Amino acid sequence: MKEIFMKILITGSRGYIGYNLIQYLQKHAPEIELIGLDSTFKDLPKKSKDKLRHDHVLDILHIDDSILEAELPLDVTHVIHLAGRTGVRQSWDAEDLKSYYVNNVLSTQRIFNVYSRPPYKTDIPILYATSSSAIEMKSPYAMTQAMKETIAPSTAIGMRFFTVWGGEYPRQDMLYGRALRDDIDELTENERDFTHIHYVCESIYALILSTDTTKFSGRKLDIYDIGTGEPRTPKKFLEDIDILPTTVLDTIPIVENVFESQCTKADPTEIEKIRKRFL
Repeated sequence: MKEIFMKILITGSRGYIGYNLIQYLQKHAPEIELIGLDSTFKDLPKKSKDKLRHDHVLDILHIDDSILEAELPLDVTHVIHLAGRTGVRQSWDAEDLKSYYVNNVLSTQRIFNVYSRPPYKTDIPILYATSSSAIEMKSPYAMTQAMKETIAPSTAIGMRFFTVWGGEYPRQDMLYGRALRDDIDELTENERDFTHIHYVCESIYALILSTDTTKFSGRKLDIYDIGTGEPRTPKKFLEDIDILPTTVLDTIPIVENVFESQCTKADPTEIEKIRKRFL
């Protein structure tokens, strides 16, 4: 059977998940044409751009602009919208509130508007990133994620990511990135559903394939939890991946954090059905 041609726009293509996803797709689905959109390079001096290009080699066409200002390509078959402002704790900074709204809500609204209206005869599939924090909405960041879920058109597929770790270029503000630098001064008992980046990339690929209604009509959800369903405390997670010596872990103080979710836990039932069908 002839494969259907795919040309996919990936926003946030130079970010953590975007970069690892492109690497995954280039290896496992080289027939898919990819276009990246990311504003990381937009205002950087040439020397910094050259260094980042060396460090983040991605052999695809890139649009170095913001979603709100870019000329979005209209010849794509799918959109994977990963771009946005991340960080729960940083979102409490009053000076950053507008940035979260602009980058998470307004930018997402433009993606939804452009790719669910003419010149398309039918709306094209949009896979968009959201967060486990949207469930309890305990921070301004979480509220912007919940807003994305609320304004999503019926053709959009939400991917509710939990605590992603591993792979290349992990986020330096997250537990795994900090552990790699031995830069952890305290831990909490708040349990998180730590999910490896490879599982995330596999799941996105499976969801892409599930949008072909000529082959599959079994998708049931508008939003899929992308996680393991097995939450762990930060200390247990670090013990399991053996990234820090026990002697070091035992000296890190445990503090209480009541301002964030006490436990995040994915329900992977439906995404596992998609994965089993397509992977």
